[in-house]
Amino acid sequence: MSGQVFNPKQGPREVRATVETQTAEREPTDPWEEIEEREGPLAVGRMRLMGVYDDRQRNRFMLRTRIPGGRISAEQLETVAGVIRDFGNGWENHTEPDRFGEITTRQDIQIHWVEFTQLPEIWRRYDAVGLTSAQA
Repeated sequence: MSGQVFNPKQGPREVRATVETQTAEREPTDPWEEIEEREGPLAVGRMRLMGVYDDRQRNRFMLRTRIPGGRISAEQLETVAGVIRDFGNGWENHTEPDRFGEITTRQDIQIHWVEFTQLPEIWRRYDAVGLTSAQA
């Protein structure tokens, strides 16, 4: 398919770079719609390499934060809490409390309702404290 955004041989770093480029270059329009239109179902699959999963709400995603061995420093936990507070936006008419994270059975942390355009800022915050969502 010509004009593909994701290369099938991309790893997590390349997928992240693609997302950062797409969100930086496409201010007024929705960058995810463009990627989804070009790639179809492949787009969501490639995003999983960076811990980003479809969250059943249009243009909202679940971000899985990798916590190797379930060990997290206080600084890292504060960063994750800040990401949940700032980007884990709830949605209207939701019956559960907004802005929460989930600890998975593999001891990672999931954050719901993240917008595609927020991903680069979240990754920058994670980089600053040694966290990642890659392959989570």
